[in-house]
Amino acid sequence: MTDNKIITDREEMPIPDNVEGNLYNITLGRITKNGDSYFQGGHIITASEEFCDDIQQIGVCHSINDGVFVIDENGCSGFEDLDDSRDYLEELLKKTCKEDELEDVMMIAHIQEDADYWFRESEKHEWITSLGEMGEVRWDGSEDEVLKKLSGALVITVTPYYEKNIDLTVTPYGAPIDEEGFGFDQAADYHEFCGVRVIR
Repeated sequence: MTDNKIITDREEMPIPDNVEGNLYNITLGRITKNGDSYFQGGHIITASEEFCDDIQQIGVCHSINDGVFVIDENGCSGFEDLDDSRDYLEELLKKTCKEDELEDVMMIAHIQEDADYWFRESEKHEWITSLGEMGEVRWDGSEDEVLKKLSGALVITVTPYYEKNIDLTVTPYGAPIDEEGFGFDQAADYHEFCGVRVIR
């Protein structure tokens, strides 16, 4: 058992080391450089240190029986449900997100199994997204256009693991485990998401 506690209005409970459930590994950052990943006619963009000077990683675990857990670089915090985790998760995301980005990112962070990713309509911004493409967005444009159009843009990836045994002690965002150890190759790749928020 870890020393962290489940945050509720009622009795505090120890957080288990692992639970059965779904895990969403979330990585976000701001595009500050071109990166070196190309395809014919454009760039492959991810939320990684290849494109961002700083990245933030968070795990959101939906346990079958024990509520919701949020994992970051400081450890794991527990909540009764997604609604209870909202304020805590927002504070974590403010490290990277601007105020007008927060609502969209919260919708991503609160994604549930096989649900659609969606965003608010905006006259100023749009999301370039991919689903089931290994957490990558392909940008059709020259190297100069990458930084001109995408410099400072928020980029986020989500890697989901469904119906797994989840280790809550692994920072910064938890890990699926199997009989042979960590099972990072067991991601639900059809539901892997990547999005870049750009100015129209």
